[in-house]
Amino acid sequence: AMRRYRWLVISGFALVPFAFLLGGPGLLLVFGCSWLFRSQVRVPGFSGPDSVVWRATRQLRLDPGSGVATAGNPDRGWIALAVIGGGVIGSLIGALLMPLVQGLGDWAVVGAWLGPLVLCAGFAYQAASRWSRSRQRRARLMTRKEFTRKEAANIGPCQCWNTTALADEVADAYTKRHLLDSGFDVNAANMTTAFGRRVRLLRCPSLGTIWLSADLTAEGASLLMRGDGGTAESAGDAEVGFYL
Repeated sequence: AMRRYRWLVISGFALVPFAFLLGGPGLLLVFGCSWLFRSQVRVPGFSGPDSVVWRATRQLRLDPGSGVATAGNPDRGWIALAVIGGGVIGSLIGALLMPLVQGLGDWAVVGAWLGPLVLCAGFAYQAASRWSRSRQRRARLMTRKEFTRKEAANIGPCQCWNTTALADEVADAYTKRHLLDSGFDVNAANMTTAFGRRVRLLRCPSLGTIWLSADLTAEGASLLMRGDGGTAESAGDAEVGFYL
């Protein structure tokens, strides 16, 4: 969400090594500017309080196993190790640069050593953070796929009384095992035009509940949405549409 301010952020990071040359006041300046940015600059499209909440949620992580959101990052140890490694590499680069700036004064020497250290440590932090987010995203997707597979295998004979919507593999399994075609002409109600894909009306043989089945993508992602307990024909002339 902060891509709109990318040049401000990049320029701020580029000035950090020079702020460190000021010692204590420079550190206060760095942390003060960071606090002002996070507290005063709004996320595009959000209000001030919404921006604060949005940034606070970035500290939360979802545990794929339990489904519980917790504060902190489980990979923070690896991220810290990457930052240390980046700092070591930056120090070595700075050591190679020092002989080139020996005659330019003490500030130049400190800057030549401190600049690469901060930049390398920052790049290492960004790279490790991206790896961590990618790893956790893959873990969540694998957990979700496994949960969906089990749910599709164990879907009961009739879930029409306690389920409002089903999707993808679970929807396909429930359609094949339980639902019947309602016999209602969906094309007459222009539902295929509204969704742009294959749309059908299905019926529960036990309760008579009407279900709307829609293929949302060309790859076959499907969605089942439960209607009321009446028949499709009884709602055909409703002002808000035959399904609603």
